[in-house]
Amino acid sequence: MDGKQQRASVIMLRGHGEERLRQAIIQGLVREEIAADVDEVLRQIDSVKRSNRLLNEDVCHQKKELDRFKQIYYDAIRDAQKAKDRKKRNQDAVMYAFVVGTIFIIVLVSMMICRLIFG
Repeated sequence: MDGKQQRASVIMLRGHGEERLRQAIIQGLVREEIAADVDEVLRQIDSVKRSNRLLNEDVCHQKKELDRFKQIYYDAIRDAQKAKDRKKRNQDAVMYAFVVGTIFIIVLVSMMICRLIFG
């Protein structure tokens, strides 16, 4: 040592992760050879964050589309069930009308025969 007192200083970096790396580069705490690598990694992180945000928006959009298609599907099933029920009711009504008509014709024919016989 040459007799001069050297003092060490402590630098406290606030934040976490990439924010601390950026502060260290700005303050010159990272060697220049490594700073370029760190900058590249930080750029990749930013790119991945943008890509992740876009993909999350796309997932959200696809979920909305899926919900819309589910609703259309369930509406179609409900409408098909209603049509099936309506068809069954119509068939039942036709059968009931046929039975009532047959009974009416039998009673009418019976009354005509009775009038002919008993005069």
